[in-house]
Amino acid sequence: MNNLLTAIITGVVAFIATNIDDILILLVFFAQVNENFRPWQFFLVKKMIVIKRKDRR
Repeated sequence: MNNLLTAIITGVVAFIATNIDDILILLVFFAQVNENFRPWQFFLVKKMIVIKRKDRR
């Protein structure tokens, strides 16, 4: 039971850490908004982050 609890906690912490990483990356891009940087580009960046994360597995 102790190993199961450790695995669950590790999974939750890893999930939170990757979401914080995504938020920080998107904040950097949102801070650079101007007339040349469109909202659809943020969605493209988010998809690229997800694809890159899947490649690491």
